[in-house]
Amino acid sequence: MDHLLPEITEDILSRLPIKSLVRFQSASKTWYALISDSYFGNLHFSRLSKNPKLLIFNGFGFKSLACETPLNDSGALVDLAFPGERHDWLPEIIGSSHGLICITTDRCERFYVWNPSTGSCRRIPNLGYPINGCTDYLHGFGYDSSSNEFKEYYLPYCSPNLYASLGTYTNGALHWLVTKISPMDRTRLDNQIIAFDLANEKFRKVPIPVKFRLYEYIYYRKIVMWKMMDYGVKKSWTKWLTVRRFNYAKPLYISSSDEVVMLANNRFYKYNKKNKEKSEISVNPYIFRAATLFVDSIISPGGEEYDWQSQNQKPSTKRKRFG
Repeated sequence: MDHLLPEITEDILSRLPIKSLVRFQSASKTWYALISDSYFGNLHFSRLSKNPKLLIFNGFGFKSLACETPLNDSGALVDLAFPGERHDWLPEIIGSSHGLICITTDRCERFYVWNPSTGSCRRIPNLGYPINGCTDYLHGFGYDSSSNEFKEYYLPYCSPNLYASLGTYTNGALHWLVTKISPMDRTRLDNQIIAFDLANEKFRKVPIPVKFRLYEYIYYRKIVMWKMMDYGVKKSWTKWLTVRRFNYAKPLYISSSDEVVMLANNRFYKYNKKNKEKSEISVNPYIFRAATLFVDSIISPGGEEYDWQSQNQKPSTKRKRFG
């Protein structure tokens, strides 16, 4: 391919699977530089982002599962080798963006950014935790397209009556559902969606649905999924799906045929919106403790390959502490 124009070579390589690209990085210095370039990584990501997978932790290790897996495919789980340090505390998945996963272990003492498709991993320097005795925090991980950087944030808070979800990345911002419980009446809930823009690094409120009532889902054992059809517009919220007789569940993926893949009671389920049927994905007799959505990506967690244990190299992934 040396006789081809560089832009043609780039176009061809950007359509190849991850395993081929990892192999081709060893072919020449020119190809290594091309495939390692952040622009190429984003181009490749945009062309392969239609085949999502689940990253799963089952108490023993990490595995991946294609979202379109048949219900009874016992061989669908793929083992993944997490190269970070292993300690006593169970890892927590902070978030996923552009094929990179942010993971913390040892109760937020260690943070990693990991590409499960290539195996490359980077440890993020610890900024200090807990802060002023605070053990609760807003946490999230996402991509800032304006600076071409991945950013991981946490905001400590010390309120026994304040609860927040894990940050969800969309539209260039991290989003948290924050619930404030009245100390006088524990059933009185005040819900807000707080967003943090990764580009201008400012907080803002996102309007919630008019009829959103969190206690209904807690006490009446049902799952309600809302969709904001026009981002930031309160009137565009629509109640998209209601699943009754179900404990707490985490929706992970919605297929083109409106099938919802969710994690509930440490098991995976598919719920068909059209016929209202729920089926367990019987991939293996494991108890699944955490999961997040990701896609295959060639993007490196640190730009160029390096020894993540070295103290002399400054990471490109940003972490900031507020409060």
